[in-house]
Amino acid sequence: MKRQAGFTLIEMLVAMTLLSVLLLALFGGLRFVRAGQGRTDAAIEEAEAMDVVRLLLVRQLANEFPVATEGFPPKQLFTAQADRLAFPILRPPALGPAGLVLAVFDIVTEDGQRRLYYREYPFKPGGIVQVADEPTRLTLLAEGSAQMRFLYPLPHVVQFSNPPWPLLTAVPKAELAP
Repeated sequence: MKRQAGFTLIEMLVAMTLLSVLLLALFGGLRFVRAGQGRTDAAIEEAEAMDVVRLLLVRQLANEFPVATEGFPPKQLFTAQADRLAFPILRPPALGPAGLVLAVFDIVTEDGQRRLYYREYPFKPGGIVQVADEPTRLTLLAEGSAQMRFLYPLPHVVQFSNPPWPLLTAVPKAELAP
């Protein structure tokens, strides 16, 4: 009797089992790569958003403006805390009504999420430095569960919890505007 060429049923079952294990490992690796790609995309988006925030902060600091009151020379009004940065700026006419406003960057934690808000409070006319109770601009700049804080690495920048100037009678609170 002549032996016929071909594979036995056992050989076919072993080959199909090995092929299915190999495909399972291949698709598991692809799923791992896709998950890593998603995490990388999210980190890139967060970094780009923080770059926009840094650019806004640099632009607003460049517009920082000393404030003068009756009988006192102009002085820099600057509040620097880990969760708040506030200083007066001269708002250009292209961004709304031109004039002196208090620019406030606030980090607020709600429901486990950290949110970075930018607010502008107009100064009230008069001899004492006061700002309005309600902001004329409120913008959510960034949010997420990552740690957010303002760092002041330069030795000449003093951090303090209360503003050192006695004439500023109304400083915005770190509460969310409705």
